[in-house]
Parts: sequence; structure tokens; C-alpha cells
Amino acid sequence: MLSAGYGAADVERGVAATARSVYDVASVTKMFTAVAVMKLIESGQLRLAGELATLLPAFPNRQQAGQITVQHLLSHTSGLPDYEEEDTERWLAHHTPLTTEFVFDFVRDRRLDFAPGSAFSYSNTGYFLLGLIIERVTGMSFGAVLKEEVAASLGLLDTQLCELAQRTGRTVRGYELDGAAFVPGRLYALGNLIGDGGLCSTVTDLVQLPAKLLHGEVLSPAVVAQMTTPTEIAGGARVDYGLGVRLGVLAGHRLWGHTGGMGTYWSTLAHYPDDDVTLVVLVNTDGAADDALTIEGELARVVLDLADPALQDLPLSPQEAVLFSGSFEDGSGCVRILEKDGHLERMLEGGASRRLKYQGGATFGWRAYPMDRFVFHLRNGRVVGLSDYFNGVFAAYRRAVDPC
Repeated sequence: MLSAGYGAADVERGVAATARSVYDVASVTKMFTAVAVMKLIESGQLRLAGELATLLPAFPNRQQAGQITVQHLLSHTSGLPDYEEEDTERWLAHHTPLTTEFVFDFVRDRRLDFAPGSAFSYSNTGYFLLGLIIERVTGMSFGAVLKEEVAASLGLLDTQLCELAQRTGRTVRGYELDGAAFVPGRLYALGNLIGDGGLCSTVTDLVQLPAKLLHGEVLSPAVVAQMTTPTEIAGGARVDYGLGVRLGVLAGHRLWGHTGGMGTYWSTLAHYPDDDVTLVVLVNTDGAADDALTIEGELARVVLDLADPALQDLPLSPQEAVLFSGSFEDGSGCVRILEKDGHLERMLEGGASRRLKYQGGATFGWRAYPMDRFVFHLRNGRVVGLSDYFNGVFAAYRRAVDPC
């Protein structure tokens, strides 16, 4: 096993990054939350079919709570809108920690984005609620459950909530690009995150997680298999997200794990089960040349000895070009696809764009990252969503009402 740190953990103090530097892993937290939930299910304290109305009686919208189950929350199929953007703006403006009251106020008068179980949309709200459910069922704080019942049981001794990890003196500082220089990021750490984020860890801890789960530590192999199985939604469609686990395929090599991003912190954990390979990349810079998922993909190509695939460039009819163009969003971002001169362009930040090459079957690739695939989802002759397999890792977007 190779574990190493590169660059700076803290520029101002002259601290170099090491394999034991502690990073905010953002949404990789969701895998740990899911493990905690599935452990409660195995012990009979929870059920996948358990309803939010019963598990969180204080949830403000009783009609919605009666429709949403634990399984919906775990698989991002609840239809709950995502609180994250509003809370991030609030934190940047006032440094007000996240509260249950804020999340409940956020969802109180909002409609669901779709009927539970009918579609997929990444929702931090759902995982925050899972954190509350864990606390109510166990009588323990979310941080204590993750540290004592999950991380410590797996032998991951450097994995805990960031608020506690900061006491170790090994937490890295986050930086963002300002012109040609990196400066300390404004979004250093959101307060009181539970369920959807807020966990800190190291590469040496995270790289052990898949093997320990697969060997039956904490959960049975059957439950781990359930977590790493695609989710079926209404109508028989399947999405490459399990129960707290992102799924995907890189040049024919299956993978599962999770990604995370929060301002200045970016993380990727990817396990390739058929190759018995696990890669973990943690980054503390926003605006650098490469993010964690891009670096992981480049490492995977070396470790798995993958050559660039030959991309086709099939002709696209004018009707298809219009059909596939538009804006697509999930709880964490937006992808904009535009028609230009008879082909599609993916818009990037700053107004730049990259041409997409048609591979047939509503699937596109691009020369910048030839391993990646964009797969459009059609229903009744119209595009309703987009799956982006960036370096093999699945992310799904629904068609946005307004351009992004």
C-alpha cells in the first residue's frame, strides 16, 4: 500500500502534507452515515421501509413524511430539495452554524421535487435527516456513533467529525485560487454538519474502508452487496447509486465508492472490486489544475494499465442536437449543454466550452477526458435527465427549468 502527502497542509505555518494529514472529506461522509444506518437495520433497530413520519415526528411536513422511507433517503430518491446552497450562503455571510431548525424551516413549505421513489436527485437534506434519525434511535450524538460504532470498529482511528479532529493538530487548511496565488479559503468548515458531511479523515484510513467492509467487519457481506447495488426507480429504470455509495465503470472496470467537495476540500474514494484496487485522493485547494476525481482517474489509468479509448464522432442530426441541449442540475451543481454548428458543447466556468463527440445511443464522450461518458435519459421522446460518468464515477442530473 502506498500512502503519501504532497504539497502543503498549511502554507502560513510551513506545514507539509503527509499521509496522516487530516482532511475534511465532505460527502464521503455519506458512506459512513449509510454504514451506520445499515448497522442499525441489521440489528433490527431500523427498517429500510421505515417512514420518516414515524422516525422523525418533528419533521414539519407530515404529508411528505408519510411518503418518504429510510431507503429513499439513502438512495437520494426522496424528492427532498437540497438545503445546501442556502446554508452555504448563510455561512459565508454570517458564519451561522447549521441547525435542525434551519433545515426544517427550509423544507417546511417546499414541495418535493418528485414523488418519492420515482426519480433520483442528489440531496444533502436527506442525509442530514438520516443523521437525526441515527441520533434519535441510538440516543447518541451523530459524531459519537460514527467515531465509536463505525470508524473505531473498523480500526480507522483518524476518522471523526472535523470539530473533534481539529484538536489533533494535523488538520489541513483549505485554499482557493485568487489570481495566480492560493489564499486561505472563506469556506473553511461549516459548523454542525451531520449525516451529509462534516467528517474528517486521512488517506491511510479511507483506503482501508472497502476491504474492511467486504471482509464482514461491522456489516455482513450481504448488506455490503445491497449497498453497492444500483437503485431501481419507478418504471424499472436503474441509477448507478446504491445506498450511500456511488457506482460506475471506468473502461470496463467496475468501481464503487464516493466523492466529496465543499469549497476548498475535494475527496475521492474509488474501489475497483474486480481488480482489488482502492484509490483515495484528498485535496485542500479549489481552483487548482486538477481536482481529486481527476487525479484519481489518472492514477487509475496507470494502475489498471488503461489506454485511451478510440472515440467515435458520429453525425448528429439537427433535431438530436436540439433534443440533447439544455441545462441539467442536481443538488450540488449544474451542467449546461449547448448546440453549436450541428454538434454539442459542454459549457465550462468562465465561458469556455468543450465539444462533445456522439457515440450513438444518446451517449457522448469528449477528447479532454476520453474515459468519460455523458448519457442522456429520454422519456416519451424528450430528454429528462443526464448521467455523467466522470472518470467512471456516476453522477445524475435532471433537466433544469431555468438555464444555469
